[in-house]
Formats: sequence, structure tokens, C-alpha cells
Amino acid sequence: MDRALKTLTPLFLLLVLAGCSLPQVTIHEDPLSPAEHLTLGLAALERGAPARAADECEDAGDEPGALTCRADALYLQGDPAQAEKFYRKALKRNPDDATALNNLAWLLFEADRNLDEAEKLAVRAVSLAPKERASDYADTLNRIRTLRAARALPGARR
Repeated sequence: MDRALKTLTPLFLLLVLAGCSLPQVTIHEDPLSPAEHLTLGLAALERGAPARAADECEDAGDEPGALTCRADALYLQGDPAQAEKFYRKALKRNPDDATALNNLAWLLFEADRNLDEAEKLAVRAVSLAPKERASDYADTLNRIRTLRAARALPGARR
């Protein structure tokens, strides 16, 4: 019996140790595609969650519209300087991105700088505007033109 116990004890310990394993780090692939991240980012913008939108749009990578989405999120988070960089980057990649054109024009209008450039951007945005956004983009252009006209009056602040 002692001999059987001595033989079975190490075998039992080996089986117990084999059942216990060290913690392992596993890397999981992102189950979402870049387009799905962009959809989530745009939904987060609409819900008023710009921080979440920025994260999702960053995960969208090079998906068309991702840079504009990130810029919108940054603008809504109160970082117009970073937003401007992303709008400009989006426009380098796609000069016909009407949303980026309009939103950069609005950013410049609100900052009260480069109104000539803002007007050019807004004119282009209006010409490329999808039907459902046409009035919004026209509003941006009209506000810029109104401010520029007011500045042209004698005695107006420049």
C-alpha cells in the first residue's frame, strides 16, 4: 500500500497541477469593421456624446467620413484648433466632403477669422450639399456673408 501511495501521489499532484494553468493574455480581434465604428461614432454625435464619437471615429480609421466625424467630435468637446486640423485633413483626402467644407466654414465664422476662406468653403459646401442638408449649408453661407457685409460698412469693426 505504501508503494502504491508513493507512486500515485506524484501522479495525482501532476494531474492537479495540469488542471491549473497560469493566467494568459489573449488578444481579440475587433469584431467591428471600420464602417461600423463610423456608424457608431455618428450615432454618438447625434446623441450628444462627442467623447464616445471621437473614440469610435478614431477606430473607423481611414473610412470615408471618419476624419470629419472626429473633427465634429473635437469641436463639440471645445477643441476647435484640433477640429480644424482634422477638417483640413479630411478635405485633403476628399475635397468634395460637403460636411467638412461647411463645418470648417462655420468654425472659421465662429472664430471670426479668415472670413474670405470661410465664404469660399461655404459656397463649395452649398454646391455639393445633399438635399437634406442644403438649407443648413446655405444658412452657414448667409451668416458669413452677412457678417462680411456688416464689416464693409463705414465705421464697422474689422
